[in-house]
Amino acid sequence: MPAPFEHGASQIAHSKKSLAGMPGAPRISTATVIDFAASGDCLTRALVGYFGETLPEPCGNCDTCLEPPETFDGTVAAQKFLSCAVRTGQRFGAQHLINVLRGSEGERIRQWGHDRLPTYGVGTDKDKRWWRGLADELVARKYLMRDEEKFNALVITDNGRKLLFGRTSFEAAERKKPAKRVEIELGGEEWYNSKQLFNR
Repeated sequence: MPAPFEHGASQIAHSKKSLAGMPGAPRISTATVIDFAASGDCLTRALVGYFGETLPEPCGNCDTCLEPPETFDGTVAAQKFLSCAVRTGQRFGAQHLINVLRGSEGERIRQWGHDRLPTYGVGTDKDKRWWRGLADELVARKYLMRDEEKFNALVITDNGRKLLFGRTSFEAAERKKPAKRVEIELGGEEWYNSKQLFNR
């Protein structure tokens, strides 16, 4: 299935590098850049919204507008992830939740007793990268939020509760298997992505 950040990554990388060179421009974290890429929304509108402005219509020119991602019904997978976040006390980040879903036998999983949860091992049909893409999309679309005071633990939002309890569905972006990984330098931060994402 598709890989995270496929659509619009080059546009966001370019935007971040451009903004980094502007005097007085606020720093955009890599987490925010990932949220932009994972949202499936117009990247220009997402970037404008980050600075408190609004763009009523999609720009029609960014990577996402020019090549919108295909979608699939990701309701059940999203509910698994949200349930795992809740059952672990909303105290852990995406990687730990993914390890629980994939049935990891790591010491930390056993230490917290998370190998005894109903969500333990229910996500072995997908790899870590697939689940990471879904987690980023859930954050980008406000079903989950990162609690910076708790080391970016994922906390479920009101929209997330509606999804968890079946009051709404979730159309997720397809994630393709990534091409060869390359390393991009973005304002002092490294961002890994697929070679095919970037303009030649």
